[in-house]
Amino acid sequence: MVAEFDLIDRYFRPLVADGDFGQLLRDDCAHLPLRALASDLVLTVDTLIEGVHFLASDPPETVARKALRVNLSDLAAKGASPVGCLLALSLPSSAHALKSEAWLADFARGLALDLQQFDLQLLGGDTTSGPGPLSISITALGHATGAAASQPPMLRGAGRAGDLLCVTGPIGWGYLGLQVLQGGLDLPEATKRQAIQHYRLPEPRLREGALLRGSGTVHACMDISDGLVADARHLADAAGLACLLDLAKIPLAEPKLDPVAQITGGDDYQLLFACPGEAAEAIMTQLEQGAIIGRLTQGQGLTLLDADGNALRLAKEGYVHAKP
Repeated sequence: MVAEFDLIDRYFRPLVADGDFGQLLRDDCAHLPLRALASDLVLTVDTLIEGVHFLASDPPETVARKALRVNLSDLAAKGASPVGCLLALSLPSSAHALKSEAWLADFARGLALDLQQFDLQLLGGDTTSGPGPLSISITALGHATGAAASQPPMLRGAGRAGDLLCVTGPIGWGYLGLQVLQGGLDLPEATKRQAIQHYRLPEPRLREGALLRGSGTVHACMDISDGLVADARHLADAAGLACLLDLAKIPLAEPKLDPVAQITGGDDYQLLFACPGEAAEAIMTQLEQGAIIGRLTQGQGLTLLDADGNALRLAKEGYVHAKP
């Protein structure tokens, strides 16, 4: 097994530069002066567990990049740009399960690609081993830039009755990708590749998030990770409101396939947002694949309408993180 400091020296210290805020990963803490930021600091953390959030067969490069990107998606929902991140990596300790050095090298290479692509620094973290499955936890830090810097962060629970509910793009690609990888769905080869790409490498909607925050008209926003239906309820619940979704208006990855499965499947990482009607129409002109899909109303709960205007009953709304 690779010792902790050898692992850091070999795979993760090469990802940082001299003079970085993370002290070249040689300290227990990073130092990030708040005066270096142009607006409020935004923080988020997500943990990915092998067999739950990604497959054991997924390439290590994409595992690293997905772990980072799901955090960047949370920053996008606040209209924030990434600054840096912390990585906590817990490796299985059994000889059979322990990831090889080749796996770690590929993981670090994938992480380096996205640190560069999204212009942020690795600030520090922790490496451990234990009896459980591989666990990857990333904490991301961000702040608003450009036109968004003068606007407050978009909060999940700030929606208002009468607001329209909108999405930044198609729903269902992540679900389809997982189904393909698990052998439960046969699609044309090009569609398979696209679906797998969406599942393994979700695209954080940072540009769209900055646009929404910069508009000054969006009341509430969140990213769609647990499934559109579940997350629409989360957004409405946080505001003490009800929501109505129109199935016919939701843009789907594959309109010919089961629409309910696609809107409850999860791993979309589009943005769901609420704003007044005129503002929604204006924003749609700037979103190539955006759509108005429903509205917030007084009351509680969620109603999903079919093409005939009838309420649909759902067996599930989305992914459930923990069960009692």
